Amino acid sequence: MHGQTDETQAAAQPGATLGEVKAVRRFNRFYARFLEVFGERWMDSPLPLVQVRLLWEIEHAPGCTATDLMAALGLDRGHASRLLADLDGRGLLKRKADQTDRRARSLTLTAKGRRLLEQVRERTEQRLAGLLEGLSAFDRRELLEAMARVEGILSRAKPSP
Repeated sequence: MHGQTDETQAAAQPGATLGEVKAVRRFNRFYARFLEVFGERWMDSPLPLVQVRLLWEIEHAPGCTATDLMAALGLDRGHASRLLADLDGRGLLKRKADQTDRRARSLTLTAKGRRLLEQVRERTEQRLAGLLEGLSAFDRRELLEAMARVEGILSRAKPSP
């Protein structure tokens, strides 16, 4: 169409282009590598990131169930069950019969689980502080503003099935 700018044309197109999809995937790969999320041990803990994240969710919602965690993290039942059984076997969480649904088990952290999570939190904060200290004040501000923009945009997005 004559007279339309690239921005106007982009706003008029309802679907994402292949180039846009590839750009998001490229950024996801970069950021995952940058954070080292695919390692077997997250922040020198004995656990991968997904299990540390489960502990974090349990800490912030004591008494939650596996179903709650599956919904929060998008895990399937089998995977969640294996991960939670491992955490239980390591003595990092307690399971007890839920008060309202005897089939469900409410989950809480043990003292050992809370200590591990605190160690991971401290290492993560130290690592991120080191990263930020390596940037100029201008770059830190730019990074934080860009992260806030990305979070705001993605929080408004409604993914299609």
